[in-house]
Amino acid sequence: MSDQTAGTGTQGSENGKAQVDPITWEAFIGSQDETIQGLYNSDVSGLKNTITATRTERDQFAQELRDAAAKLEKGSDAEKQLTELVSKLEVTEQRLKFAEEAPGKGCTNIKAAYLLAKADNLFDRKGGPDWVAIKEAAPELFKTTSTNSGAGSGTGQQPATAFDMDKIIRQAVGK
Repeated sequence: MSDQTAGTGTQGSENGKAQVDPITWEAFIGSQDETIQGLYNSDVSGLKNTITATRTERDQFAQELRDAAAKLEKGSDAEKQLTELVSKLEVTEQRLKFAEEAPGKGCTNIKAAYLLAKADNLFDRKGGPDWVAIKEAAPELFKTTSTNSGAGSGTGQQPATAFDMDKIIRQAVGK
């Protein structure tokens, strides 16, 4: 498997070690030939249409519930129950929107990030997550991109290898 299909590109560096550059999904798909791009786009467009239709249906349902609650007698049990259902639906919509956006923002623990955002009210005026504020409040919930990845990451040096074929050959030859 080449480095490109594994999701990374490599470039040489001054110290002789390969430096890994992250690649995005969009860049990977963009580098494919037109046939592959066409297959991908046709598959994804169907999914996007389904998502759009579901969201539209959900929004219409929420509006119907609000309209029905407004028509009921104020203070009645039915009005209270319908208002409570609308509130639950709005909370569910907010949680789903959060979960949809979180992976694209680098969130590694969606549940913890949502609970934090909910507890600290880290949402914008429209009810969407305020990702900047969430990252500031808990940066440990987000992955960091590092070009220094491998077994020795974080130590500043690569670990010693127990098996080195070049070293064994040199010892056998007497060098």
